[in-house]
Amino acid sequence: MRKRRKKRTRRQRYHYLAEDLKVASTFVSFEESPIIATLVKPDGRKYFCFNSLDQPTEYTPTVKPLTQTEKGHYDDLKKKFAEIAGEDLEVDAFELRQMLNESDALKEVKTGNFSIDACRTMVAIYDDDMSGKLGFVEFTELWVYICMCKKVFLNFDSDKSGNFSSFEMQDALKYLGYALDRSMFSCIVTRYANREHQIDFNDFVQIACKLRCTFERFEAYKNAKGNAEVNVKQWIQVNMYS
Repeated sequence: MRKRRKKRTRRQRYHYLAEDLKVASTFVSFEESPIIATLVKPDGRKYFCFNSLDQPTEYTPTVKPLTQTEKGHYDDLKKKFAEIAGEDLEVDAFELRQMLNESDALKEVKTGNFSIDACRTMVAIYDDDMSGKLGFVEFTELWVYICMCKKVFLNFDSDKSGNFSSFEMQDALKYLGYALDRSMFSCIVTRYANREHQIDFNDFVQIACKLRCTFERFEAYKNAKGNAEVNVKQWIQVNMYS
């Protein structure tokens, strides 16, 4: 005869579960994941502790100086800029794309050529007069940011796959200063990830640039209460030119 298990009280059942429960989550079924929630026991009491995605959306700018190697690539790009820019000493998104795709500086991380859409986003960050072009000083600022994205990508691509998983990208964006809540991060993964829900370097740069552009424009329209005040024209401009 099967031995009947002793019935636990509600409190006993709670403590039984609390000793074993850990929760992992990804945006993809069957993908390995870090723990985002676990039950911990401070002072003899057990409760849920959620990690990562439960956070407000905010931006803290991060800037890192160029390494000596990056400065060497920068010297090469200065010559390339002078060749491509022409008499107006400015480059548009198409010329920027040519420069980046022909540069050896990003060969460690590129998984293909930069798209024209990604280069338009890069131009939009520093194109204050909306001319659609970057002068050399503006290009230099962009190049420093791209180099920082490269270092972050290599550092946070923990499995060295050449692509970010959703959690690798979350940590990378946080390092760049972007703290995103759950719904915002899910929106980005849905918009930019491939069919395997991975993000390559080219898309990562575009995401970082678009976030920076969006946050900085929000700051420009922010009022004393921390909300952005825009009219229809400004709202369309912010969304269409980024």
